[in-house]
Amino acid sequence: MSSPSVDLGPRPTLQLLRILQEAVTNAMRHSGARRIAVTGSAGPYGPIRITVRDDGTGLVEGYRRGRGLTSMETRARHLGGALTIATGPDGTCLTLEVPLARANSSG
Repeated sequence: MSSPSVDLGPRPTLQLLRILQEAVTNAMRHSGARRIAVTGSAGPYGPIRITVRDDGTGLVEGYRRGRGLTSMETRARHLGGALTIATGPDGTCLTLEVPLARANSSG
């Protein structure tokens, strides 16, 4: 039994990759985390959900949103999705949700 495949096309796939790269880079660079977990899921009709969670210090109160977070949010909006960030003393969890434009179950 094969899993359904999702064909997003090259541009949306690249945008998802760039968001994921930035999220992991930010966690490695800024959080002081010892662990970073990346999970992903997609149902046959959506949405695609990617979560990057770290056990670092969390975002400090009044942090200034840099180009990386702004870029991730812009990319998510262009995909019709949303980026949420939950942070606290036990770390940060960034979640990206993108609706599927089309599911391809011929895989």
